[in-house]
Amino acid sequence: MGLRDSWKQAREAMAAGMKGEGPSEEALASLSPEQRAAYDARIAEVAAARGGAQRQHERLVADHAASVAARPLQGPAGEWLYGPAVYPGANPATLDGPSPGNAVRGELGRLAGQVPSAGEITDAVLHRSENPAAPPPAPDDQRPVVAAAERAARDAARAPYVAPERVRHAITRLSARADSELDEVAAYLASSGLAGRADVVFGCYRVPDHIGRGTGTRGRYVEWDVVHAADVDLAPAPPPTAVTIDGSERWVARAGGEPSVLDEDLAIAYLAATGLGPDRVLGLARGMQVRSTGGDAEGNGASTMVEVTGVHVLHAGPGAGGPGPEAFAAWTGTRPVAVPVDGHPGVRVEVLNWAAIAEAVRPQHHRPVPVPSPFPYLPSSPQELLGAYLEVVGIHPAHCFGASVVEDRHRSIDGVSSGLGGLVTTVTDRGAESTCADGKVRRRLVGGVHVVVAYLDAPAYVEGRDRWEAYQRDVLRSNLAAETFVRGPVFDDTFGEVPAGLRGLVRGAKKVAKVAEVLEGGWSSGPHPHRYCWPPSAPGAAR
Repeated sequence: MGLRDSWKQAREAMAAGMKGEGPSEEALASLSPEQRAAYDARIAEVAAARGGAQRQHERLVADHAASVAARPLQGPAGEWLYGPAVYPGANPATLDGPSPGNAVRGELGRLAGQVPSAGEITDAVLHRSENPAAPPPAPDDQRPVVAAAERAARDAARAPYVAPERVRHAITRLSARADSELDEVAAYLASSGLAGRADVVFGCYRVPDHIGRGTGTRGRYVEWDVVHAADVDLAPAPPPTAVTIDGSERWVARAGGEPSVLDEDLAIAYLAATGLGPDRVLGLARGMQVRSTGGDAEGNGASTMVEVTGVHVLHAGPGAGGPGPEAFAAWTGTRPVAVPVDGHPGVRVEVLNWAAIAEAVRPQHHRPVPVPSPFPYLPSSPQELLGAYLEVVGIHPAHCFGASVVEDRHRSIDGVSSGLGGLVTTVTDRGAESTCADGKVRRRLVGGVHVVVAYLDAPAYVEGRDRWEAYQRDVLRSNLAAETFVRGPVFDDTFGEVPAGLRGLVRGAKKVAKVAEVLEGGWSSGPHPHRYCWPPSAPGAAR
């Protein structure tokens, strides 16, 4: 055999090996030692490349699976919001070609471009206005019928998970005015007799909706929900005590990087100091303020912003054997207050991610909730989610400090719509008309990001939370504790990670930016980065 034929046969043998086709024994035997060595080296390179690509592929699949598991929503709603639950191109057969690295890089590009992580959803995803899989809307006269049927199906799906000895709850909605809301709620609690029976009250809270137009607070119409288990008329009772813990004041010492303070944790610290248990507490209600920012003199271009201003605590007053405002005044003198970084031992504060469900079932909160629901297995309102948690875990009102639907961070609640395939986006502060608690029709922007339930823990509730986890997994297809960012780290404004010589420049730039905002008319003190623990304390200070 000539040299030309020998090398041709060697090349054919190597090509066959690279394709996974083993060369014949005759072909291998005909190779010279040098040719055989070259052949073996090339085959080893190909095997190593394929092995590396396979491992990379397996890592990508595992990372994507972990990302999916961390999503607040799984199932159809999760896939619509965040992207496919299965890693694109997960078929290992795609790695069998001659260039497996290209396949892996291609799938990486698809993953980065099409599957945003649960914690980094883009504005385009958050502001989706249409779900291609959503059914056509029901006629107006059929909306109540369809909505009732969907609710009945959800209740039936939850029935196997509810606590065997649950206490049935009811929600009474009240009308009030923003500048007198605490007095009006206290008057209702007294006249209804609930103020004397805190053991049948789960909690009360300001409904986090923006009702009407404009953002002035004086005289603004607001609503409150009272969550209770009273099934009989009660005799009027003495009014409760209502106190407010101001979120702009520094109550707790937290250093930069340490966990921040949850509103309900601080309220429970006050109750513990005054010797009040949940059977004498009527509610922990976060205060809320709505205002317009960033507009011109005529208000054009303004954003309707909502922020939490503090937390109200309503409890039995002197007429029912409880303390008056003087107890709160005494407690304020103990600052900084000691609040455990992980919450109070023996107390459970459950925070559920309603915002994730809202993005799926009501992505345009300035419009009525879609009927039929695009995802009818999910609750259609935060109040429904709140009731489901109480029923499944089996919370007794005498053990409950508070149950509420809340806002959490400074954010815009303007309605956002898109059209022409997402090319045109419109923002509005005009919500849909709805009948309010006082019987009048007003426009409403629906708010609320979390459902919060604070209660004394007990073995029965540990079992109840196991039922809740099963209910989430099997029915809601969700993990609603995800992405609530509870007790997130305190922002470190010392810029400790910046080299010492540059920190002054960074602080100066921060001040210049703030002055520029003032000159543009867009800055007005603004909310603190963290309620109750701003500014940060020195490391090691009392907590």
